[in-house]
Amino acid sequence: MARIITPLLSQSAAKASLPSLLAATDPFAKNGTYWGPAGFMKLKGFPVPAEIPKQAKDLKVASKLWQLGEQLTGVRYAWMCAMSQTSISK
Repeated sequence: MARIITPLLSQSAAKASLPSLLAATDPFAKNGTYWGPAGFMKLKGFPVPAEIPKQAKDLKVASKLWQLGEQLTGVRYAWMCAMSQTSISK
């Protein structure tokens, strides 16, 4: 059953990376826009402009994610922390 359903709801890693690549490299992709798959239930397909998920705008979640990233990598960017504290306090 999974062999039938999985290809319908997923795509290769290469194709799944296209929205990120487009957002990072396409000169027509405006700063602050979000890109996602165009296909069925927005699970697969070529990149199109998409609505930014509510969770992606949550500053508390962003802060926790940043802290976890620092913890897991052992890398701390002091200048970024100062910027994020300024942004969060506004």
